[in-house]
Amino acid sequence: MTSQRNGRLLDNLMDRNFNSDLLFTAAARSALDCARRCGGTHGCLTFTYTAGASSSTSCRGHKSLMTSASTFTASPETRVFSFACDASDLQADFVYYPVAQLNHNNLHFSFTTAAECKALCLADSRCRTIDVRVSDSACAYQSVTALDKPGDWIAPAEDHNHYQIMCA
Repeated sequence: MTSQRNGRLLDNLMDRNFNSDLLFTAAARSALDCARRCGGTHGCLTFTYTAGASSSTSCRGHKSLMTSASTFTASPETRVFSFACDASDLQADFVYYPVAQLNHNNLHFSFTTAAECKALCLADSRCRTIDVRVSDSACAYQSVTALDKPGDWIAPAEDHNHYQIMCA
């Protein structure tokens, strides 16, 4: 089953192919056609469109967001796009980014387990991401993502794990 999202579309990078969490590959006549396919596919947050690619691989949908630390390869004529998530699209599930951190944007800080930190985040409608320092179970949650604050993204970040709420 698919659902159409109305989130804002962010054009992130050119000439790169995003390599994480592939959901589908498909033919698309244009970047707009590919955006419609991703927007109508449950869990699709990022897509790449390659002009002039073979008909079966011009559009690729992914279930994670592109960040400055994402794995990608050089790919001429490929553009990477990510959907921003509306609050109504948030799920009670998180994407895990090991050894990474979003710095300087804390709404809350405490010493709890990762599970408790996730529960605190889900209880606050402003929360979009959490960071857990492994050595002492320090929990910080933020109202922003790495797409909102790419300059604050740190990877690798020894002793930290980052989690982002998933979009529907």
